[in-house]
Amino acid sequence: MPRMTKQAIAESVMAYAEAHYEQGWDFVVECFSVADIVADMERNGYTTKSEIMGLYGAVRDVREDRIADAKNSAF
Repeated sequence: MPRMTKQAIAESVMAYAEAHYEQGWDFVVECFSVADIVADMERNGYTTKSEIMGLYGAVRDVREDRIADAKNSAF
């Protein structure tokens, strides 16, 4: 199976984020472009979709935890 280009990976990541917008992936859609995703891949030396999804998934998890904490501590 041929390797996906970074552009194709980034487009796939964006499509995933759009499909999972309400599950915490909105930050990717709202804050990044496909070119930004490619740049993140290059900056981190990533060559696979799983690597970049791992990065954004970790950010999503921290962000969701902080949002939940803020909601739980509201007066």
